[in-house]
Amino acid sequence: MCGQKNIKYLDVLIHDNYEGEIKVGKDCSTIMLIPVKNGFRWPGTDILILENEDTKQFGIIKGNKAYPERFSSLEEALKWAIDNSIYL
Repeated sequence: MCGQKNIKYLDVLIHDNYEGEIKVGKDCSTIMLIPVKNGFRWPGTDILILENEDTKQFGIIKGNKAYPERFSSLEEALKWAIDNSIYL
């Protein structure tokens, strides 16, 4: 998206307000996350990563499906979501 040529990990994003795909490096795609209270929402998707205030663990919800996995950090939850391609 920014023209950088030496990208090791490329993420392809989509958004309702943008025609076509947005190709960005992994670091920039993380920055493009939209903050919500106690977690993040991936732009252009129905994916939420939320922290449970009682357990301080993070969980992932896509649409109306809550994944059973729990994570000790937001970064760990993001990595799992990317590795398991739930954002596609």
